[in-house]
Amino acid sequence: DLTYYGKISLIVDQLVPMMYDTALTYRKVYTHLLKSWTDEIITNSNGKNILFGIPVYDDRGVGYHDPDIENISTSIPGVIAGVNVLRPPNSIGLSFYCEWELDTDEVREISGYLPK
Repeated sequence: DLTYYGKISLIVDQLVPMMYDTALTYRKVYTHLLKSWTDEIITNSNGKNILFGIPVYDDRGVGYHDPDIENISTSIPGVIAGVNVLRPPNSIGLSFYCEWELDTDEVREISGYLPK
């Protein structure tokens, strides 16, 4: 919860929240949830650096993760929307779980979100 982020951020150098395994079944709802979480985490981070954990794995049928819902194209826009609302002074980035499942198309998609 948000109290936890506030307390933890006082004793760590960096936060890496896991932004997946939500069991959601709608892409827009997931993207909006990530925007909301991003806002909340930044607000409660006490200015610490944050790497938002984005899913790139393919666990179909497990109940807690649907790769058609929780993926690069739904995760990154949600995080970007949250960051754009607050424009925090702390360092913000992404962390991908799990990098060994990234393929060339996903790396290209991620690159499309990077500033030119």
